[in-house]
Amino acid sequence: MPSASDALKLIGAILGIFSFSWNVWSALRSYLKLDIAISNFNANSAVAKVSVTNSAFTSKQISFAALIISSERLTLVEAASRLDVSNTKHHGDSRGLVHLYKTAAETPLVREDCRLVPLRELYKEQAMVGPGETVSHVCPLDLSTFARGSIQVVRFIVFVSYFGLYLRWRYTSDALMVPLAETSRGEEIC
Repeated sequence: MPSASDALKLIGAILGIFSFSWNVWSALRSYLKLDIAISNFNANSAVAKVSVTNSAFTSKQISFAALIISSERLTLVEAASRLDVSNTKHHGDSRGLVHLYKTAAETPLVREDCRLVPLRELYKEQAMVGPGETVSHVCPLDLSTFARGSIQVVRFIVFVSYFGLYLRWRYTSDALMVPLAETSRGEEIC
């Protein structure tokens, strides 16, 4: 019959193995940190600077990255549903985002009042983000087709797939107000 001391050692060993396994699992699946900043506004354009930071102990493969620009009134899921070119509408759930990833366009897409700007630089050229590494990209935004004075949300969304079996997505956002038209002297007019 095992003694109380042997039972405690066994319990300690089991908890140690569980703790080690949990830390390895967390290191493999930890989130990427996303940042976006919108700047350099004028009547027709702005600049979005995005970055992805990997704080994990393992490299992460970016499967797809894009900017989704839509009215402040639309949620991310609603914007993705409007951008779905297959007309397989998924209202109110994240399946539309996954479908958007699977049918992702390689070129900018405009549907209704939403824009999708694929960031090929991040998922084609700089796709692997190493441990402790930050990758960045600067993207011009064309504001000429948006209503003057409207508020647009610019969402930076990143998809990471694990062995082609499991897909995770994360996003962060910033907002901008489309400037009013400018006169030749640089004054804003209504």
